[in-house]
Amino acid sequence: MEKGGANHYQGKSLDDIDIDMEQNLLSDDESSKKSDNEDDVYESLPRSSSSSVKQNSSHVTSTIIVPKKGKFRTLVPWTSRQKKVVKKYFTNHIKSKTPPRRRECEELKEQHKEMLSNKDWLKIKVFIQNEYKKKQ
Repeated sequence: MEKGGANHYQGKSLDDIDIDMEQNLLSDDESSKKSDNEDDVYESLPRSSSSSVKQNSSHVTSTIIVPKKGKFRTLVPWTSRQKKVVKKYFTNHIKSKTPPRRRECEELKEQHKEMLSNKDWLKIKVFIQNEYKKKQ
């Protein structure tokens, strides 16, 4: 199939296809030695979604741009004071079991800038959602 001969096997079942594994491995062994060495070099490098390759007359130089892997989530625990203020502000939301809107969360953050400086609006929203979900 790698050599473009897949059309010979079209419409046949696996039982109908005779493959001599010894012959294929021996004939492909010499050609794969070069590609195996190249693969080892590239496997040791980090994978990237974008890469640029410069070709000179005698060799190929590769530059790989590696994006940041996943962002690690740093958990910042809620202080009891933060919880108290947020619960008090969103009491009606908790009772009616409705999530607060972005604007409402940002208003709360504006009122308590220093206390809620380590929380973004989405964390506040999720906190409120968790509060009324655990009371069910």
